[in-house]
Amino acid sequence: MTTTPNIIVMNHPTREQLEKIYDILDECFSVGRAFFQERLDLDTTYDPDTTWFAMVDGKIASNVQIFPFHIRVGQRS
Repeated sequence: MTTTPNIIVMNHPTREQLEKIYDILDECFSVGRAFFQERLDLDTTYDPDTTWFAMVDGKIASNVQIFPFHIRVGQRS
């Protein structure tokens, strides 16, 4: 019998969750954990709302950083 995992997607991680996200990034990218920590922890414009992460059965499984970008399509009216 297979069970369906409990999956939750949210943004604005707590400090503890952000530390776990850094661990995942460290495992996935050769630039290492410090690369990402410097860009988020030291950037005064960092908005935690831009950090989205998925939790599967209570553990962080993935994350993505989504930055707002405003564009106009077409001509001005």
